[in-house]
Amino acid sequence: MKVLTLKGKDEWKYPELFDEAFRLRHKTFVEEMGWEAVRKSDGRERDQFDHEDAVHFMMLDGGKLASYSRLLPTTRPHLLSDIYPHLAPRGYPKGDHVWEWTRWTTAWPYRRQGLWSFEGGAMLHTVAQYALQSGIRELSLQGHPTWITRFLQVGYMPRPLGIPESVDGEPVVAFVLPLTPALLQSLEDRVAQRTRQDNFALLGAV
Repeated sequence: MKVLTLKGKDEWKYPELFDEAFRLRHKTFVEEMGWEAVRKSDGRERDQFDHEDAVHFMMLDGGKLASYSRLLPTTRPHLLSDIYPHLAPRGYPKGDHVWEWTRWTTAWPYRRQGLWSFEGGAMLHTVAQYALQSGIRELSLQGHPTWITRFLQVGYMPRPLGIPESVDGEPVVAFVLPLTPALLQSLEDRVAQRTRQDNFALLGAV
């Protein structure tokens, strides 16, 4: 497994990989989760925020896309500013040090044991590492309230920006994840531990 970190401006270099990512997004968010507002006739979920400055994280398993997520600069229009501002009635953080984390999804064959599957842990670590190395100190998100609990369980300290609101019939809350070097080290240790556990499990199954 490896994770590629690509800017939107790199799409012309990896057209097939980006196409696979947009198809995975459509399958997850439209076909599975019912987000009819973003349904596309070509089966590719992409939006106005997939611009040249967007950062795409693509986890590959032998060239096949296993997991995907995206970061957006809050210095440009993003989901919280343009689509869901009502989720943060007292305002939301923005600036070079705050980016929005969106569209995290994993292909069905790799969906196992939540955030601390190998795929989930590796994505958590990769995004946090990239962010801190890029001077990003906070990530804003919108999601089901259970995501706050999930992030708490892996060491984050989420900060809600408002109370849950109904979006397409589901509760959604906006929140911020502060990033620190200590958090990154904790994520790295957890990924290493999970990798050892997976290796032991594979050895035991032979």
